[in-house]
Amino acid sequence: MPVAIEHAGGGPVYFAWVGPDETSFEAEHVRYDEYILKLEIDLEEGKIPVATLDMINPGSDWWLAPGRERWAWIAFDSDEGIVPKFFGRVLALPSKMFGAIVTVKFYAKPLDYLALKQAAANALKVLPYYDKVFIDPSYVDDPDTVLEGYSASWHFDPVTGAVSISDYINGEAGELSFAESEIVGDTLSFTLGDPPPRAVKVDATVTYTQRAAGAIDIGRNEFISVTGQGLYDGWPKPGASLGAGWSVKSSRAVDRNGVLTATVPHHEFHFKNRDKVHANGDALSVDVTLDGPAFPWPNLISLSESSKATFGDPDTGQAPSLQAQSSGTSVLTWHVQTELELQYDAARERTEHLMFTLALESQAILSDDDGTDDIETLTFTGADVGQPLPGESEPPIGDLSRRSYFPIDRGLQSVAGRICVARAHLLSKARPAEISFSPTSFSRALGVTLRHTVRAHDARRLPGGEAAGKVVNVKIIADGGKFSSSITAKGAIGLGGSVVAVEGTPSYVDADVLGPEVQLFTGRKLVLAGADCVYSLPVDGVNDDGLSFPLTYDQVVVRSETLTSVETEEEIMERMRAAGAGGASNADVFGLAASKEQEAAFAKAALEGSRKWYELELKPVADLSFEYSFDITAGPLRVLAQNDLGGV
Repeated sequence: MPVAIEHAGGGPVYFAWVGPDETSFEAEHVRYDEYILKLEIDLEEGKIPVATLDMINPGSDWWLAPGRERWAWIAFDSDEGIVPKFFGRVLALPSKMFGAIVTVKFYAKPLDYLALKQAAANALKVLPYYDKVFIDPSYVDDPDTVLEGYSASWHFDPVTGAVSISDYINGEAGELSFAESEIVGDTLSFTLGDPPPRAVKVDATVTYTQRAAGAIDIGRNEFISVTGQGLYDGWPKPGASLGAGWSVKSSRAVDRNGVLTATVPHHEFHFKNRDKVHANGDALSVDVTLDGPAFPWPNLISLSESSKATFGDPDTGQAPSLQAQSSGTSVLTWHVQTELELQYDAARERTEHLMFTLALESQAILSDDDGTDDIETLTFTGADVGQPLPGESEPPIGDLSRRSYFPIDRGLQSVAGRICVARAHLLSKARPAEISFSPTSFSRALGVTLRHTVRAHDARRLPGGEAAGKVVNVKIIADGGKFSSSITAKGAIGLGGSVVAVEGTPSYVDADVLGPEVQLFTGRKLVLAGADCVYSLPVDGVNDDGLSFPLTYDQVVVRSETLTSVETEEEIMERMRAAGAGGASNADVFGLAASKEQEAAFAKAALEGSRKWYELELKPVADLSFEYSFDITAGPLRVLAQNDLGGV
């Protein structure tokens, strides 16, 4: 450096202004379109690649002049030939525009950068890593939000412009090893940053309204009572609301004894003896009438009877007569037959918490093992899983009558998704070891990308003689004819090892008869995608009222019984008889008062102290709320032992 366009020998750096459509590096791009004094290409994890160039001010060739190219190719001569290293464009005016030397920044940001990033994000929208249940609807398409469940950062290729992701720990392009002799001696450094968090606690919440509708047949009942009108009149009518989500679908009450239609018949009997000769005492005529008006209570009927008879008396020729009158009150017995079918419209607010703590297996940096400051807490407020998510037609819970979300198949995806997020959070901070060095070979440095893992060797200065990590920064520098590079990597300090699934113990029958999709396996643990931790499953044992839809009679009927007042009807009738009533077949009451009106009033007053009724107690199915937690075990999260701190 500097390298002028007139230099015929070429290299080791080339700069060519090009159009935006010249996205492939070709032979015609091996040229010098500017006089470059200094060049630095900076590749940093998660950021757009940047090339900063100090060049001779082009003067009258104004930067914004029409037709001036704003894209450029930068390439280098190396041991492998000419290597294109950067394709980008100018996005801002140069600094010190009017000086002899200007500084220009180029960004490897394609014109369709946003579309490329969105397309890459869309390809990552797969469960369990991406779960819209826990994503704000306004951010469901945000590429950075999509990355939440992945232990990776965005990667932008400085040459092709491709947008992808790259893991925090494992370099997808493989591991590059640098021997001690391949490292510029005084550039090697190894430092330890903040220790990774010991664990992360997660509280993830979802809500929904449990809904279901159906009918329960309460059945047929028979009630025998002298006070049955209250039962008959008060029996629930179709369509009536009973509260707490219950209403009457159909009902019927039948007056089997016809008390409501009972009337007082009028009977007459007349007899006249038409014989010419009569013996002493013969009945010469008999006249009997039996009738009476009804009182206000339909089952209290007033009766009156009068009779008159004339008897023969041949001795005197004078016919004697007999006249009698009686009255009383007859208490009719009700026989009420009922039928009842209820319908329910359940609406129950539910709140579920998924709780777990994911621990990170890591080599110790600090000795304070009793503290909790290094245990972080992540709180997630999820969507209403009873409503369709953006872009979906069905709610995540599917059947709204379900009594829990997390234990169902879709809920298990949410469980795994929250563990993925917790895992990504821990792994993003699980690289406290930082290694930085400059390779002795500039050509070799040109081949290092942000998708590589590097391992540096130095028996004197590195713990265990080596240190490794995922590349987080690469700098390529050309300054005054001198070419250099630097590589920075961040490494994990885990304990290594692998995890295996735990089948668990079947609850009912052997596993070869019914698998885990049918029966519960106690202690079962699954391996999380990524194969570095296991987790248990939430068990469907929610703390609620135990109702499971569709409902049955046995689930909802708390109590169904016929009750009477303190003094039973039989006891009242017996007391009335003991007071002087003459017993009759249908609980007749006679002779207890001077008139039939008084008798009826006495019977009515006595029966008002007795009552028979029916009580049905149901479990409520609406206006309820339940909140409960599913506590599962997760981890520990096992991380690569990229660095051995035993020698630190």
